[in-house]
Amino acid sequence: ANQSRQSVTSVVFLDEYLLASAGANDGSIKLWDLRKSWTAKGPQNVKSFLSREASATGRPRGISSLSVNRSRSKLLASSTDHHIYMFDVVVPECEPVIFSGHRNGSFYVKSGFSPDDKYIVSGSSDSLVYIWDVATPLLPPIQLGGHVGEVSDVAWSPTEFWKLASSSDDSTVRLWTIDRQAREIAAEAEKAAASGGDRQALGERLG
Repeated sequence: ANQSRQSVTSVVFLDEYLLASAGANDGSIKLWDLRKSWTAKGPQNVKSFLSREASATGRPRGISSLSVNRSRSKLLASSTDHHIYMFDVVVPECEPVIFSGHRNGSFYVKSGFSPDDKYIVSGSSDSLVYIWDVATPLLPPIQLGGHVGEVSDVAWSPTEFWKLASSSDDSTVRLWTIDRQAREIAAEAEKAAASGGDRQALGERLG
């Protein structure tokens, strides 16, 4: 009964019938099939994902935001355990891909995919904007600095992929222009270095 009273922090449709929801306390993301029957005891056949901390330690943290990619096959969940989890909706048994490096100290911090699904962008409690390459989750993310308060929400331009906006507790909205080509070249160099290739320093132009 207590679980039903826990705060729900985010909901998102995965398709016409499948709804995902997350809450502030249990570290789980629930998938609701709206075609399934309901009883007096609640919905039937509800599937769920768990964040790493919730499944490994039993000390769950809340989920601050949910978002999906264009094909509706990947579900992104920002957790207050300072990780972002990318779950496979098509094959729920797969382990989630985890993106780290930012700080999520409140339920206001959001994340999302770029319009082409190649990148993930997130706000952070340390006043920075973070960007990860989906193909290389273990590499350090890009950091965009300029805010002086927690960065809560982020939005990528749906038509100009090199532009994004961020909002912050410092009462400002900042617009960013990113050199995507330079970032992709740098990512290729980092992957080559990680596999034993030549190490080289390539700058990333961010303006």
